[in-house]
Amino acid sequence: MAKMAAIILESTGGSLCGIVIEDPQIEWSIACIATNEPNSETGFAPGVRSYPTGQPLDTVDDVVARQVTLYTLRFRETVFVQNLLEDDRFSNVSGSYLARNPEGKAVICIPIVHSDHLLGSIYVEGPPNAFTERNTQVLRLLVNQISISLANALLFKEIERVSASNEAMLEMQKRALAQARAAEIKAKEAEAIAIRNMKLKEEAAKAKSLFLANVSHELRTPLNGVIGMSELLKASILNSEQAGYADSIRVCADTLLSIINDLLDYSKLEAGKMSVMEMPLSLTETITEVVRALAYTNAERGLKTVEQLEINPEMLVMGDPVRLHQILMNLLSNSYKFTPKGSVTVRAVIDQETDAYADVTISVIDTGIGIPAEQKKKLFLPFSQIESSSSRSYGGTGLGLSICKALIENVMHGKVWLDSRDSGPDRGTTVSFSLRFRKVAKTQVVDRQNTRETDLMAKFSSQDNNGHEAQSGACIDLSTIPRNELRVCIAEDNLINQRIAISFVQKLGFRCDAYLDGLKTIDALERASDNGRPFHLVLMDVQMPHCDGYEGKCLKTDHSCHHHANYLAATKRIRKHPNPDIRNILIIAMTASAIQGDREKCLESGMNNYLAKPVRAQTLKALLESYLNKDEEKEIPNLHAEAQKLVRQALNESGDGNKESGAKKPQDALLEGETGEKKMRNRPSSVRSVTQRWLGPQSKDGAGPT
Repeated sequence: MAKMAAIILESTGGSLCGIVIEDPQIEWSIACIATNEPNSETGFAPGVRSYPTGQPLDTVDDVVARQVTLYTLRFRETVFVQNLLEDDRFSNVSGSYLARNPEGKAVICIPIVHSDHLLGSIYVEGPPNAFTERNTQVLRLLVNQISISLANALLFKEIERVSASNEAMLEMQKRALAQARAAEIKAKEAEAIAIRNMKLKEEAAKAKSLFLANVSHELRTPLNGVIGMSELLKASILNSEQAGYADSIRVCADTLLSIINDLLDYSKLEAGKMSVMEMPLSLTETITEVVRALAYTNAERGLKTVEQLEINPEMLVMGDPVRLHQILMNLLSNSYKFTPKGSVTVRAVIDQETDAYADVTISVIDTGIGIPAEQKKKLFLPFSQIESSSSRSYGGTGLGLSICKALIENVMHGKVWLDSRDSGPDRGTTVSFSLRFRKVAKTQVVDRQNTRETDLMAKFSSQDNNGHEAQSGACIDLSTIPRNELRVCIAEDNLINQRIAISFVQKLGFRCDAYLDGLKTIDALERASDNGRPFHLVLMDVQMPHCDGYEGKCLKTDHSCHHHANYLAATKRIRKHPNPDIRNILIIAMTASAIQGDREKCLESGMNNYLAKPVRAQTLKALLESYLNKDEEKEIPNLHAEAQKLVRQALNESGDGNKESGAKKPQDALLEGETGEKKMRNRPSSVRSVTQRWLGPQSKDGAGPT
């Protein structure tokens, strides 16, 4: 362009030549300017000046030249004027222009058009009357060449721009591809890690399930002995103090059982799925039961236990006695544990009461060692204790208060708080919690004692189709068997639990035999059938040596178990036995395996029903009664009443019934065994009931020991 401008300037004899071209960014741009004399208006020196990067047309100081160029570009019209001052289109110039150019100037401005596309313009100026028509024709010829060259240049420039854009895009795509490959590698690594973690999680879940199953069995097995023996103990003749001890054993065992159930299924707490049951209860009775149980244990340490119950003892509310027992047991146990001397007080007050509900605050106050202020915030956290030395001195897992907090706040929608001092005359700790209870009238309560069930897993299945699935085949219908001929086979490897099961079954009026494992049980079933005295019911433990109730795996290698080498479950072996007396026998799981899924596993293996240990006598009685003929007039005896009757007869025959000091009369024992209405509430001398009677709203100031 610069050379073309110099040629134009030389061929026309003009003083200035400028070429303007299209620019996609600034619309019109000056490509080059050529002049052969100094121009004071533009400031250009003689010669050619190019603008490779472009120079906006608006920056030109010569207003007349800019106007002529814009006119040509706007109308695509050639301007050929011998003197601008004589042309009406451009004669309106400024005074400064007239001062610089008093005679005016000749101007030629031709548009550059290629294929009907405006590419720019050529501007030439010189002295007045300096240009001829020949100069215009020469410029038109040059414009044609310039348009072709300029079109090619612009096309090349566009190609360069597109090429550069493509290169940049290609580079970007390369970087994106590299990043995608790197991301793919990381994704594969993350996937491998996720798969490995998932496998580890599955293995951990399996290990947890196996651990829970084993812990459940190992804890419930001795607990079944405690509860079973306590039932047998309560069925005997006891004086008031002994009956109180038996009641305490049972309350502690029930609370321990409920805690075991919660801890073994701790995933429900983590997932927020812990549920509570509602039943009518007396808050005074519930609190007193726990206090009585723990006070006996701590009486020998010289600790004084005080009850301050400012609650109407006749008031009944809807609540969960198991959860309340668990909370109170935990709080009281902590107070006793950390109180070397002094007293432990249980206080219950009504904060607000209406006809529909009562807001109750229960506090456990001790005079123990107290808790430092900086350690209080740790108390309600799982597995946390005041300090390691305290852990060594007093023991414990650090779970108690965290479970209480979760039960009170998350499940029962209450509030729990703590106040403690570790020095001074007021040293000690007070833990309080408040709950809202819905009140219930006595007329709505049918039988609170019979509705209480501390172990929800101890419930058995309904007896539709006599307890059998339709696909399991026809089993023995116990309703067709006379009660005095009914024979029960017990498969139980724990001798204490075996003794309890035998006592329960025999006191229900049935004949039974017990065996230590599945192999001996199957052999006994075969022998009894061969002798014409088959068994009708099997109470099957699941985990037994040599051959268990599930897998039936034979751990011996001698000839005594070669016919069990197929490793099928013991129940499945019975169901596949060729003898119908054995194949169709009724099988009920009575096992310490009581985590979620065990019931289903028992039923899938071919068992007819399921009872989780610890098994209550009344639960076993209700289960067996559901299978027997209910039309018969004779009912299964009440275990407690029958035991009392037998002991009374024995005492009367020996003449020793009234000789023992402090013993109850058999008639009184029988009465209490049959009605279950009287409660023995003996307390050690250290237990004081400070406000055992209800302090009504008019007489709170008059409270005093009773």
